[in-house]
Amino acid sequence: MNSFEVPSDVSVIVTHQNCPDGIGSLMVLRECYPKAELVAVQHGTPEKNNLKATSGMLFCDICPPDDRVDEFVDAGAYVLDHHSGTENLVSKFKGRGFFGSGKGDSGARLAFKQVACRLITKGDRLHLLDQFTELIGIRDTWYKSHPKWVDACKLSAGISFFPETYWMGKEILTEEDFVETVKIGSYVYEGRLEAIRRLVPKAREVTLEGLRVHMFQGTGLTSDYTEFAPHADIVIGFGYEWDPVQQAPLLKVSTRSRSDFDVSALCRNFGGNGHKAAAGFSFLASKEQSLDPYSTLSSLLSEYLKNM
Repeated sequence: MNSFEVPSDVSVIVTHQNCPDGIGSLMVLRECYPKAELVAVQHGTPEKNNLKATSGMLFCDICPPDDRVDEFVDAGAYVLDHHSGTENLVSKFKGRGFFGSGKGDSGARLAFKQVACRLITKGDRLHLLDQFTELIGIRDTWYKSHPKWVDACKLSAGISFFPETYWMGKEILTEEDFVETVKIGSYVYEGRLEAIRRLVPKAREVTLEGLRVHMFQGTGLTSDYTEFAPHADIVIGFGYEWDPVQQAPLLKVSTRSRSDFDVSALCRNFGGNGHKAAAGFSFLASKEQSLDPYSTLSSLLSEYLKNM
């Protein structure tokens, strides 16, 4: 997959919901295709699984449903993705698919390099989107050795500070947006670090099949938590969301790895996805599971480890 056939017209842009990289992908692609409908979905949700395959679809930072990918291939959809385990899916789209495997190759970075650089001609716009997506890519792919790592964390925190509807309502990213987001993100990032310092002693610690696992309630701090938990092999944060369709609680799980353990494989096993060191999934929880999430997650992980 060395070349990508840039679509001349896109009617629907599908990105990863509630994710700084997904939002970055959206901001880049909507400037390239201003008339396109914007759709953001999560892995393993009915919204993603029930997407209608139509012509003119461009997926970025997320793939079509695994079990229906051929429908989207036949419909002429395009895909830009970088998540572990999706390369074979992307390859089915041939020239209409591109898989990013390099450091910093996030969805937003692929949108910039594979689409924006070939459709946007104004140098100042390209320069701004280059800065924006470079930082997003550094953070999203966990490129911690990069000299801009802290700036990348601040931008990511700033993007997440605003609701997704805020970004969807913007026609283009401005220089003022970029500067303001980094500034706000710097305060949010410092606040997160302080919150994590208080959280570390309260996290639940268990050892499963020789792996040291730290668990706590909350999905927004898992990445930064790893900075303060050198003795953890796996970090798991969880939270709840009500599913109005199923009329049941949705348990959302965010995982991080500080070892060679591949959390993306773990999360794919439960309908999610991600990277080797950072991934997530969600599932409808029973009343018993909702009341005792620590035991529920320990059992799921233990069973998975035993069957590896």
